[in-house]
Amino acid sequence: MSTIPRRYLAAAILLTGATAGFAQQASSPLPRWYIGAAPVLEERVFAIRGEAIGAYIMGGMLYGGYALAPGLTLQLGVLHGRGGSMDDNYADDGTPKYVNNSYKESVWGVPSSLRWRLSKPERRFQVNALTGIRLYAVRQTRTYNQLLGSTSADGWRPVLYHSKGVNGYLDGGLGIRYACTSRLQAVAEVSLNINMKKISSSYLFGLGPGASSLLGLQYAFR
Repeated sequence: MSTIPRRYLAAAILLTGATAGFAQQASSPLPRWYIGAAPVLEERVFAIRGEAIGAYIMGGMLYGGYALAPGLTLQLGVLHGRGGSMDDNYADDGTPKYVNNSYKESVWGVPSSLRWRLSKPERRFQVNALTGIRLYAVRQTRTYNQLLGSTSADGWRPVLYHSKGVNGYLDGGLGIRYACTSRLQAVAEVSLNINMKKISSSYLFGLGPGASSLLGLQYAFR
């Protein structure tokens, strides 16, 4: 008879210890700081000297974030990329073709965003909504192909023009994170953007829309 209470007592002790350990783990504070790196692919409208050009950008971003409140994070970063206009002086098979103007872009950017967590914090797979502002310092090379005759069959001579400018963008989208470990996370994002400068009416409502995506890793500090 005396062995039954002892078994119950041992089971109660084990259950209490397991419950306390789970409660301690669940109540442990979430990371407030993190850093990350990611390659970036973007399509943006660049407005330089009154001329708006849609161009792609490929590059990379380094960033860091801080949790302002549970579920709300501020993220800042630095981005560098290069790209150009969608139509250049080469056909799909690599042969030269005539294009009146083509553009190359080199950008340094400062992306800033606020992020709202949409999923429960204990889950390994997280979804965030994001909105933010980006400032891009742009160096643009415009290639004007001057015809040597009346048609492109006569050949052309490229004339280069260099310009600089600063563009601001409003961004909004979704991000996902997957916890590979307690500190290392795989991240992916997709977002839409509009140029805050006045764009020609040839774009949708003069907004100059674009899109961007990234896939990278980030490390959280506890």
